[in-house]
Amino acid sequence: MVEDALSRRLLRDELFLLGHYDDTGLPITNRRTLSLGVAGASLIDLFLAERIALVKHGRSDHALDRTVQARTGQPLGDTLADSVATDIRRAEPTSLHIWLKKLSEDMYERALSSLIAAGVMRRVRIRRLAGLVQIDAHLATDSRRAVAARSCLRYLAAGNDHPNNHSAALAGLIVALQLTDALHLGSDPERVSHRLSAIARQHFKAIQYITAGVAELARMTR
Repeated sequence: MVEDALSRRLLRDELFLLGHYDDTGLPITNRRTLSLGVAGASLIDLFLAERIALVKHGRSDHALDRTVQARTGQPLGDTLADSVATDIRRAEPTSLHIWLKKLSEDMYERALSSLIAAGVMRRVRIRRLAGLVQIDAHLATDSRRAVAARSCLRYLAAGNDHPNNHSAALAGLIVALQLTDALHLGSDPERVSHRLSAIARQHFKAIQYITAGVAELARMTR
């Protein structure tokens, strides 16, 4: 098995945490874009657990044209991940493009609810304009998970750590969503992005297809 599904961290959760400012709990990018990234992370989680495969469709080499196919395997032990796996298993083989768009419709809310239920995040209300405007935000109950993920990315960007499948996928998604600058992963965001992209290209092709699909669709939501 590529990864131990029951013991590994979920990319979905790490990306969601990294996609919010630590101090305010507000999304770094717009919710549609972040939801798209988290949808991609969910598919990568399933791929690493060997619950899905991406296969070529016809003659097209385009990432979004790849077909997402279900594979049999043990549940991941995560309600949301297993729900997505079930949806894919019950559906006809469908393109990555369609799955990313379909999952991203409500993935932000589903991922948030999962983290709140697990006690990882909590809802807060921020007052703006002398209290006239109230905005819902979401703060981590313990910052260590986001700090650890950010530190891992910094080490990778600096060449001080060896990437594994999980960290390489996270690196690719961070670049796809253009979060490197906001996360302060190095003094030169452009260099950091190139370094993380290079790391992501060293690992599974399927993950590269998902990340490329996220990047392409994200450009349309900005």
